[in-house]
Amino acid sequence: MEAVIYKTLVSVTGILLKPVWVKKLGDSLTSLLWRRCLKTAGKNADLDESVLNRLDDLAALKRLMVNTFKPDRPVPSALDFAIAISFEFNQHRLICAGRPSFEEIRHFAVELRREWLKGIIESSALRQRFQFLRDAHPANFLQDNASCLSSNDALLGNRTLLAVRYFEGFSSSDSTEKVKVWLPDDAGIVHYDPVSSKTVTVAVNTSQGTDQGFFRVGYDYSIEGSGAWLQVCFFNGKTKMEAAQFGRYSVGRATKQILWAK
Repeated sequence: MEAVIYKTLVSVTGILLKPVWVKKLGDSLTSLLWRRCLKTAGKNADLDESVLNRLDDLAALKRLMVNTFKPDRPVPSALDFAIAISFEFNQHRLICAGRPSFEEIRHFAVELRREWLKGIIESSALRQRFQFLRDAHPANFLQDNASCLSSNDALLGNRTLLAVRYFEGFSSSDSTEKVKVWLPDDAGIVHYDPVSSKTVTVAVNTSQGTDQGFFRVGYDYSIEGSGAWLQVCFFNGKTKMEAAQFGRYSVGRATKQILWAK
């Protein structure tokens, strides 16, 4: 049924809608395509359906979907997909799902990225949206950063290195502040002493906020310069960005949708 709705919307929007209306309908089209690509890539990679169902609405992957259409973000690589998938499997809510092997994760990451870009190319509405925002055809990116080889298994299998790489991907080129992310150990405990603590510093734009998936339960956050600690974080459903309040300091703008609070 989703495939039928998707094809109908693509046909109608490709013929009738101007670019401004294509943009308004973009979220619906991308969500339909995203779910279709997840299923196709999962089947091609022989990923267990119970595992696949848990990946449908996770922030780390949704961020890659959204960033594909952001001109100030790089088009996600296959390794970006593998890092996002592996990071989510390290979160407590997915541990019981039965983690796929590194080979399965890499295969799925490559398949999902290819299906995603192919789907954008085949959709006249999404292709036009991509070209309008990036001034380039999505086909130009199909072969760029499309591989994810076994040499990445050491990264995917190291919880700390993986988390560092994941959060470093949120750094902004037009940053105005640095946020320190305090990482939990393998038991899920965040340490604050100089000997045991593990942190990664991320440069952010305090006016814009951060991409979806930055503020995670089980981690702690502080402003590097002032030492102010995170109190509450928010999600903006319209911009797909996150925000947070650190005492009198803020990153992004608060919304009514609270992600979590201390």
